[in-house]
Amino acid sequence: MMDCKRIRAEIKKQLNSYRDLRAEYLELRDELQQLETTLGAPPGSNWDGMPRSPGVSNPVERAALKHMALVEKCEAKQDKLAVALERIESLIDGLEEPIERRLARLHYIDGLKWEGVCEKINYSWSQTHRIHGRMLDRLVAAELEKIRGQRDCRSCRYFVGCECFDGAPCDLYRKGETNA
Repeated sequence: MMDCKRIRAEIKKQLNSYRDLRAEYLELRDELQQLETTLGAPPGSNWDGMPRSPGVSNPVERAALKHMALVEKCEAKQDKLAVALERIESLIDGLEEPIERRLARLHYIDGLKWEGVCEKINYSWSQTHRIHGRMLDRLVAAELEKIRGQRDCRSCRYFVGCECFDGAPCDLYRKGETNA
């Protein structure tokens, strides 16, 4: 059985990781650009007449092969990061309420502290956190709906059979926030 609190924590973890993933993505992009500029000036040939080991003997070819391997590795990493970033952005874009999308972007994507978010959206600290909590509840519900394809029951607003903490109704149900 799924635990709503675990899914909620995972969603928050994903949202909080956005800025680090984006920074890593941009660093890889810069690294790829630097690799492109260094390929234009590969090391020259050694003309000292000494014997060389078998294999690729041309230093230009060796440099090109090394460069290609590095580019492929960086591009693969960049693709993985792009998928993770798109997933987080689609979570936020999937929110129906504009204030929730705005709050999520300001805090998780732009990196504003909660005080700054409150100031930007012109809400009190407590109202901002209520909106944030409601936003997380909706994201959890959407995630569970994807996983299970069902939602709403008497014990949990998320899905039939949710056993948050030993079969007891989850905290969200106890708060009276059911969809019924």
